[in-house]
Amino acid sequence: MHETPAAPAARGRGLIVWGAVLMVVGVGVGVVCAALLLSGVVGGLADALTAPSYATPARVTLDAHRTGTYLVYELTGSREQEGPFTVTNGGFVTVSPEEVQVTAPDGSMLGVRVASDSETLTRGSAVYTGAVEFDVDTAGTYVVEVGTPNTRIAVAPSLASALTGAGGWLLGFPVAALLLVVGVVLLVVGLVQRSRSRRPAVLAPVAGGDSYGVTYPTYPAYPTYPAYAQSAGPPPGWYPDPDDPARWRWWDGQAWGPPAA
Repeated sequence: MHETPAAPAARGRGLIVWGAVLMVVGVGVGVVCAALLLSGVVGGLADALTAPSYATPARVTLDAHRTGTYLVYELTGSREQEGPFTVTNGGFVTVSPEEVQVTAPDGSMLGVRVASDSETLTRGSAVYTGAVEFDVDTAGTYVVEVGTPNTRIAVAPSLASALTGAGGWLLGFPVAALLLVVGVVLLVVGLVQRSRSRRPAVLAPVAGGDSYGVTYPTYPAYPTYPAYAQSAGPPPGWYPDPDDPARWRWWDGQAWGPPAA
């Protein structure tokens, strides 16, 4: 009795596992990058919109928990709703770098320059325009002194700087996409290999079976019987002729001879 050969182990399992792992990691990287990007942009916008305003001249204590470029925004106009239209009344900034001093947490003075971008903030009906800017390299408490008289100012992170700082997390999206693509490819290849490995293999014929390894009962061969020799006739000699008993005829042991004369 022959045993059926065991089926080969399923292939593609390793590729399936690695594909699933890479897909999960890719999704995780994408979610983390999106959360950090959103946090940076929304956080910077929230800081700018919620920063308190001060009448000048003013001494502002700034708790900078974000690094990047900060702006001194000056009140330059207002917006009014007139029927279906919004009317903006604006003016020019009057705050100059010479009238602003920024002291770092270690007591050093920071450089102040004219704002490179014309950023504006709308808070209610008030419109603020970025006048001067300075860079914050480390988080901490800064002191901003503005000597320009008769205006209002607010100190907050630059919106462009907040977007640029958080934009570094945009690089994570191509990495996440690459991990997802590689994971999907490995998963598909693994599933194909596994599907093919489950098909019945055509085996070589085995004794008592067919090419698929199916065995059949073996029946004994028919018995052989000994061949018996024909019974021997009378020994050679003269015997009465079977055709004419009155005459004699020669028998050679196998056949009759010619009739006697």
